[in-house]
Amino acid sequence: NSSPTILGQTTYLTATVNTGSNVVYSWDFGDGNSGSGATPSHLYGLTGSYTATVTATNGSGTQIDTTLVTISNDPPTADGGSDQTVATNQAVTLDGSGSTDSDGHLPLTYGWTQTGGTVVTLSSAIAISPTFTSPATPTVLTFTLTVTDSYGLPGTPDVVVITVNDAAISGLTAVNDSPTTLGQTTYLTATVNTGSNVVYSWDFGDGSNGSGAIITHAYGTAGSYTATVTATNGSSTQAITTLVTISNNPPTADGGGDQTVETNQAVTLDGSGSTDADGHLPLTYGWAQTGGLTVTLSNATAISPTFTAPANAAILTFALIVTDSTGLPSTADEVTITVQEPGLAAQLTASPSNARPGDVVWFTLVLTNTGDLTLENLAQVTTVGGNFTLPTSIDAGASASFTYSYTVLATDLPDPLTNVVTVTAQTSLGADVTALATTAVTLAPHTAFLPILFNQHFSAPDLVVADVTVVANEITVIITNEGNAPVYDPFWVDVYLNPNPVPTAVNQTWDTLDVDGGWSWGVEGVGLPLLPGQSLTLTMGDVYYEVGNLPPTIATGTAVYVQVDAANANVTDGAILESHEIANDTYNNIFGPLLAP
Repeated sequence: NSSPTILGQTTYLTATVNTGSNVVYSWDFGDGNSGSGATPSHLYGLTGSYTATVTATNGSGTQIDTTLVTISNDPPTADGGSDQTVATNQAVTLDGSGSTDSDGHLPLTYGWTQTGGTVVTLSSAIAISPTFTSPATPTVLTFTLTVTDSYGLPGTPDVVVITVNDAAISGLTAVNDSPTTLGQTTYLTATVNTGSNVVYSWDFGDGSNGSGAIITHAYGTAGSYTATVTATNGSSTQAITTLVTISNNPPTADGGGDQTVETNQAVTLDGSGSTDADGHLPLTYGWAQTGGLTVTLSNATAISPTFTAPANAAILTFALIVTDSTGLPSTADEVTITVQEPGLAAQLTASPSNARPGDVVWFTLVLTNTGDLTLENLAQVTTVGGNFTLPTSIDAGASASFTYSYTVLATDLPDPLTNVVTVTAQTSLGADVTALATTAVTLAPHTAFLPILFNQHFSAPDLVVADVTVVANEITVIITNEGNAPVYDPFWVDVYLNPNPVPTAVNQTWDTLDVDGGWSWGVEGVGLPLLPGQSLTLTMGDVYYEVGNLPPTIATGTAVYVQVDAANANVTDGAILESHEIANDTYNNIFGPLLAP
């Protein structure tokens, strides 16, 4: 026979004789099957050794012989692929494709079994190349592969080793959220592009250490620090630095606004506006006087110390320095306290200075605010009957005059008539200021002088045009009160250029005559009262009401006339009743002609 024969293949058997004719061959293949013929073939179903018997027969006799048949089946060879080294959390493929069966008993069937290490899940335990994901931590995994041929014969298992290591660290970076204000927390972060099971250790650069990918640290002192992070795993180590800046801005001192106060006033300094942008509170305060008359602070370390202003005018300066809770001081903020001293002066005069019973005496009071403060609530006491009309207040440095009249009585004799005026005022904070002024009028009794008995004695103003000046188209007029009484009421002053006819009386205003031009002033307000002997200068464009129509230039030789108290539509003696009008004397209110140069 042709054995040994591989299971599944045909075994060929041959019988021969030396002599014999018409021989018939019958076979017993030894596996329960039979056949005939000198050269039969047979397919054995199992491996093993079989004794095949052949019987040769013809008409003359029979012979029997045997032949040993061997049927073989070699087991397949499992090949689970090469051992592998992989990273954690990596997709891994086992490879049984190299498994073989020398007998060609295919297809093979595969059986994978994990025999060691952290348990993983195979995609399929019977696949040629199953997959799984490596564990998150380093380990050694073992697998066995058993293959079985198509006749069910398994081969010897093959062992595969998968070594799982950490992924190598690469791309380490470190950042932080500074600049950070001293006392606040700085956040530091480390990251890697690749790497598994990375452990981060930090050296903060100030002698302190920490660990973690994201970590916080509070630095104790302002400055710049180099923080170093070291990233380590089972495969590699990397280190990198990041610069940390810790800031501490100084606080800002605010000593409050400059103040203006009065002498002997209680003064409060105010440092409550001081701040620290970093929030390093509480602040401590330090006040120091740096200039002026020395005063005593209630507490130089208080937020708002107090002191009493000096008794005299002065300029005081103070410096405030604040220090934050970390001990960092501010720059000094300077505050100026201006101490103002109130003052009031009074001057009293009388006109006339000699009088008899029945005469009218005009008392004039000039008040001057000699201090630095506005004075209010003015009040007066006079010793001669009458009162001045005082304002409610008088500004610092201002001066104003006031008058009142008094008719001398026979009971005022004997000489002299003394008027003592006391004026009191207050500052805005209520400090009292007093001024005293005195004047005396010499008195004489009446003498029985016959002409006086027949003459009327009276007091009245008398306005005259004292002077006129013409330059180009500018006109200046001076008015004088030549009477013995003040002018209290407003009045008009008119200018006439080449009037036709010339003015001769009240109410002949320039706009009612044929003129080459005219101008009017309405005198009121600051120009009044106009006391006896006083003069008033009128210029074009001054504070008084003005109306007129003048040529661009007043021609040389133009006749200029001026009339004072020129109009009052209701009466014929103007707005002011003057002494010459009372006595029916010559009308003296018109000046002119003046020929323009």
